[in-house]
Amino acid sequence: MKQKTQPLVSIIMPCWNSGKYIRESIDSALAQTYENIELIIADDGSDDAQTKQILAELDDPRIRVLHLDHQGPAAARNVAIRASKGTYLLPLDSDDLIDPPYLAEAIKILASDMTIGFVFCSADFFDARTDTWNLSKITLEDMLVNSVIHITTVFRRADFDRVGGFDPHLQIQEDWDFWLSILELGRRPVCLPKTYFHCRRRADGSSIVQRAADPEQICRNYDYIVGKHLRLYRKHVRAFADGLRRKLVQEIQTSARWRSLADDEGNGAAKRSWDWRAHAAEDRWTLLAQQMPWEALGKRYDHLFSELGGIAHPARCAIGIILLQAQLGCSDEEILCQLAENPYMRAFCGLPDDWLTFPEGFMAYLHGIVTEPMLQEVAGMLHANGGDEAHA
Repeated sequence: MKQKTQPLVSIIMPCWNSGKYIRESIDSALAQTYENIELIIADDGSDDAQTKQILAELDDPRIRVLHLDHQGPAAARNVAIRASKGTYLLPLDSDDLIDPPYLAEAIKILASDMTIGFVFCSADFFDARTDTWNLSKITLEDMLVNSVIHITTVFRRADFDRVGGFDPHLQIQEDWDFWLSILELGRRPVCLPKTYFHCRRRADGSSIVQRAADPEQICRNYDYIVGKHLRLYRKHVRAFADGLRRKLVQEIQTSARWRSLADDEGNGAAKRSWDWRAHAAEDRWTLLAQQMPWEALGKRYDHLFSELGGIAHPARCAIGIILLQAQLGCSDEEILCQLAENPYMRAFCGLPDDWLTFPEGFMAYLHGIVTEPMLQEVAGMLHANGGDEAHA
């Protein structure tokens, strides 16, 4: 009896100046135990010599390279997927890794049940950050409330075509919008019981496709996404409400633990931590960020922070952190903890929303460059821009 041919799986890899990491990512893609694969690399306008050389030297019949003008990872994925031939699809960023069994395990589940829309797995972080990303207990409630599933997830090409791909109107959270679109088809998600995905986080907290979080943009996206999927939210309004309520309870419990520690007279550090956590919970950082002359600061000071080259706005990051520390009156350790926990403060400094770790000696480096005269100059610029110079 003739053996049935495996359906083709297309692994989709957007690439932009990824020369330092892409070989390892390609190797992990081609090492899958599932044999019938193609790898579509969408070179999103790379201009570094290392990336160009690596892509030019690729010699494997399973690989195709598309050369695009720079559009961003979401648009590059759409182009690559539309050029692909696979029945199933798996996006993989050009600095991340997957383990050999991932595709085989995911396809086995997808092929067994048409009500399943996408299959993902838990993950871990590697490189500068080494914690885990446990997705085994993700629920519909979680997915309705927030973006909780990584992009390196397996789904059907037919479903991609039905929902129109990744929404080009969204520069961030486009993957969340896409998963909600699949759910609207009546599909459900499945999480594999093992960790097969490894997400790189470099010393500056970024990845190849990492973008800084803007709270205002996130709010606009939330309105847009919920409005776009209003039928889904109406259908599952109880689940959405339960998810929001659970998230609120978690936040209250976190605050209560800190309040309890702060009430302990012998725990001065916790008391100070509570004070600056509560202080930072206000929307003052969003409002102040709108007043700050970030563009002028960048033109004047970006060149001073050469070690922060992996950050989109180095002067904003450095000066913003020192301003926050001065305003809150906390130690180096405390300000780094707060930045790791508070997305509004990270956004004030132009940092990615999931930047949770800082390299050793980070604050010492900042203090060595951000001088008192510089802060006074920034205060004058802020005052001239209509802000409150007392914040500086």
